[in-house]
Parts: sequence; structure tokens; C-alpha cells
Amino acid sequence: MLSVLTERRVLEPYGMAGGENGKRGQNLLVKNNGRIINLGGKTAVQVEAGDMFSMKTPGGGGYGCPDGTNVQEIAKDIPEKSFIERGSVFEYRQAQESV
Repeated sequence: MLSVLTERRVLEPYGMAGGENGKRGQNLLVKNNGRIINLGGKTAVQVEAGDMFSMKTPGGGGYGCPDGTNVQEIAKDIPEKSFIERGSVFEYRQAQESV
């Protein structure tokens, strides 16, 4: 039996302060007959002798603008009391609403 409990398989790790998003991870089960199954983030499956599990971990989101722009320059155009909604719950909601 193989049990998997992982995150960032659907939504990318988000960047901050202008940084780019990281890459999503992947959980693959390579069956002994060569078939490859994408398991997703949370599952439990029966495995057999000769099966192989491959976990590709997600990359971290970047911090700061990749083009070298100063974060303070960007922030000066944002009102002081504003809130920029970010994070996995926000991204999940956006993905659901876009369908």
C-alpha cells in the first residue's frame, strides 16, 4: 500500500514581492508493465512488486522582481491601507471561478 499526502500538485507555489511562481510537484507511479499513473496530491493505492514511486517536489516561489525592479518602487503606487489577496486559498478560488 502506498499513501501520499502532498501539496502544490495543482497550484504553483506563489512568488512574493514581484517574484515568479515556482513549479508544481508531481507524484507518479510507474507500474512494472511500464504504465505511468499520475497519482495527484493525496491518495492511497495498492502497489505490486516491481512498481516504482517517483516524487517530484515543487519548486519554491521567487522573491523580488526578476528584472531587478526595486520592490519599494512598485509598492509606492499601492495605497497604504490596501490588501493584495494572495495565497493558495485565493488561487484555488480563482481557479474554481474561472471554470
